[in-house]
Amino acid sequence: MNMGESRTSFNDDPEGLVDALGTLIRERGAQHFLTSHRVLPSEASLPDHWTPTERGVWRLTSRLMRYAGLAELGVDIRVVSASVAAGPLDGTTGHTMGHRGAAGLFYGIQDGRAVFGVDLRQLSNVDGVVGTMAHEVAHAWRAHHGLVQEDRALEEELTDLTTVYLGFGVLTANAAYLARSSTQGFLGSAWSVSTGGYLGHDALAYLLAVQSVLRADDRATRGRLADALERNQRSVFLSAADALKSASLGDRFQVNVAPSAEAPPDATPLPDDRADDFGEPTPGTTAPPTAEEVEARAWRTRHAGEVRFRVAPPPPSVGSQRAVVGLAVLMAVTGIYSLATQSASVGRVVLSAAVLLTVIGGFVLWVVKSVPVAHCSDSSCGRQLKQPLPVCPGCGAGIAGDIRSDAERFDAEEDLDPKARAVAVQRSIEAAAALGVTVNKAPRTRYRRATRPASDV
Repeated sequence: MNMGESRTSFNDDPEGLVDALGTLIRERGAQHFLTSHRVLPSEASLPDHWTPTERGVWRLTSRLMRYAGLAELGVDIRVVSASVAAGPLDGTTGHTMGHRGAAGLFYGIQDGRAVFGVDLRQLSNVDGVVGTMAHEVAHAWRAHHGLVQEDRALEEELTDLTTVYLGFGVLTANAAYLARSSTQGFLGSAWSVSTGGYLGHDALAYLLAVQSVLRADDRATRGRLADALERNQRSVFLSAADALKSASLGDRFQVNVAPSAEAPPDATPLPDDRADDFGEPTPGTTAPPTAEEVEARAWRTRHAGEVRFRVAPPPPSVGSQRAVVGLAVLMAVTGIYSLATQSASVGRVVLSAAVLLTVIGGFVLWVVKSVPVAHCSDSSCGRQLKQPLPVCPGCGAGIAGDIRSDAERFDAEEDLDPKARAVAVQRSIEAAAALGVTVNKAPRTRYRRATRPASDV
């Protein structure tokens, strides 16, 4: 199909979008479109162990290749940089499909293997990665069947369309528009949106509705697909599925609209004969820690084998709270009495003062109560410890008990019972061992009265 240089994008031409789907069905048949398993972002559809690594991408891509009917082709993954545009590889057939900044790309088919590129720095968004690799596998499928168009923009949109044909429509529709919210502590919530692909999420959701109508999905099946879609995509999908007429669609695509058995998920184990090709152990084993992880663990256990305390400032006394409440009540009663005895002006003043005292007093008590936060007594750590813990998660020291202020830390450590010290030290060493850190230094007392700074006296 050659739409010419002045063609309208399928995002602005829904009739052209449906016609393009009809052309693909006529060229490759309706069997896969009507009976293949529709891959969902679930463990049932994608059962392989996911890791944001080269091997994790290989597992995901190999599974998608099977769903696309390309199991006879091997899969090669090449690590690429997002800052470098992809070029063709020697000996590959098909066109290299990728663009600067993409998480993945398709190089072509070389010696019976589909060659893909992946930027390992862009694998944190799992939904985006799954949608990207579904798109790239559709590129491989089109290259394998000789369907690649010379017009690059047209080919990219047709590839997105092909993902629906192959059963990947939910994956690519979700990746086309991902909206996420997250809490940011006292700042409230943050909202982020990411987009991907070439067809808009509404165009892909519309194609999914066409597929659902042509398959004569029952309510339960259509609901399962809707539940797997993001909110905006779900709305378009359900609205379009309700509006489309199965009879007219069947005539347009020249297919018999009738319920058909959908292929089950592919749960066949992937061959594990390429374990040596990747710098990652097989599932079930433990990867060695990276240099960054080793450094982080060392910092978190820098005081392992030593003793610290939890500094827990006392809350406002009950007496001060009662004093504020009692004074406010007394003023309120006085104001009411003044009003009752015709001293209206005095009563209003006293009542206003009572309300003001209540508000200001309550605010002051709240501030005094909330500002002091329990924390580790080590001055280089200061990690918040809102709850009593046996070991400080910030420095790895054993917590031997609570003290009321930082100024008490020297006396508390000097006067600590030897048995309590031994227990705290042992807990600290065990916590470090759980992180893979061996404590070689002898437990020691950090603070001595003789070294106490004058400012703390």
